[in-house]
Amino acid sequence: MPEFDITVKNTASAADDVARIWCACFPSRDAAQDAALFAGVSDARTVFITSDGQTAGMCNLVPLTFGSLRGIYLFAVGVLPGYRGKGGFRLLCETARALAAREGYGFIALVPADTILADTYR
Repeated sequence: MPEFDITVKNTASAADDVARIWCACFPSRDAAQDAALFAGVSDARTVFITSDGQTAGMCNLVPLTFGSLRGIYLFAVGVLPGYRGKGGFRLLCETARALAAREGYGFIALVPADTILADTYR
């Protein structure tokens, strides 16, 4: 089982890695454009996992404000096929949760793209 390293980057500065993982994990006719659009969100950050120097997965974080509450929206969490089933997805979500708590965010929001994913994110 690979050991993963974690890095957090401004999403715009990591647009190439975001696009590569996005297109592999969320294939669609518009995947590259969707990734580019998301990379343009100025205050978004991406948590990456790497294994032996290779980017293996990502979890995108977008700050949210709801009234006086501040939170983080987890978006497009994906692990490349060759790294699935090795704990990377859980590590990405746990890292996002720890980062949100450390930075004083009061909640994390997530909207699964498909109902079948609800249990995975839970």
